[in-house]
Amino acid sequence: MPFGALRTAALRLSAAAVIAALIGAGIWVAFHEPYTAGSPLGYNLGLVGAVLMLTLLPYALRKRLRCLRSLGTMRGWFLFHIAAGLFGPLLVLFHSTFRIGSFNGGVALASTLLVTFSGIVGRFLYRKVHRGLSGARATLKELEGTLQQHLDALQPHLQALPAIGDDARRYIDHATAQPGRRWQRAMHFVSLGGRRHLVRRRIRRVVRASSVRANPAGRHQITQLLHTIDAATAIAQRTAQFTTYERLFALWHAIHIPFLFLLVLSAVVHVIAVHAY
Repeated sequence: MPFGALRTAALRLSAAAVIAALIGAGIWVAFHEPYTAGSPLGYNLGLVGAVLMLTLLPYALRKRLRCLRSLGTMRGWFLFHIAAGLFGPLLVLFHSTFRIGSFNGGVALASTLLVTFSGIVGRFLYRKVHRGLSGARATLKELEGTLQQHLDALQPHLQALPAIGDDARRYIDHATAQPGRRWQRAMHFVSLGGRRHLVRRRIRRVVRASSVRANPAGRHQITQLLHTIDAATAIAQRTAQFTTYERLFALWHAIHIPFLFLLVLSAVVHVIAVHAY
């Protein structure tokens, strides 16, 4: 197995182990309650979590205030924003021992979970309309150009197994078609991923049943063909869904910022209430 694949597998395994450990710790705290929210440990967990969530604001301000744009890179700010957005709410949950106490505490906890869920959705949408974490916008024109490059690369390989090319071509034509009615566009958007998975499985069944793989040259050709088809159909799906994801990302951005300020306000009220009473 290549080193890159081994590293990816190790990272995934490590992430799964950390998530499993956190879930186990959360269940143990929720059922055994080894501390309370007002105990030194519980208080400090809430304090650190609140400070981390307050650090979410500078990222939003940096994009709007010129005086902050020279401080660090956008990638660094974004990665810190993600980390603080995950660990801050997690510490608040452990601070509360996964229980809702007072009304203001419940509002603060609900705001925390709301912002966390909103951030996870935003991260998913961000990946759909940006290239990695660089912040460079992936335009629809660039995606269509990449799709054409894959289609051009596909042509020399279609002579051996034309049925495979037909399946791929039909999917690409279906993906890039524009249904007229709104409900048809919604169904088209939702079904593209599942349809691409079915096409991928059908193509591999045809390849396994063919005799082209009998010699090393045939296997190499098939490998190239499958790689190009996977890339072409993936780009076709991304191209077809790009505009919708872009609109969803703009809508999410308009909603997420008020959620963030609601979180800060509820946290401040909660801290004041705890120390006042």
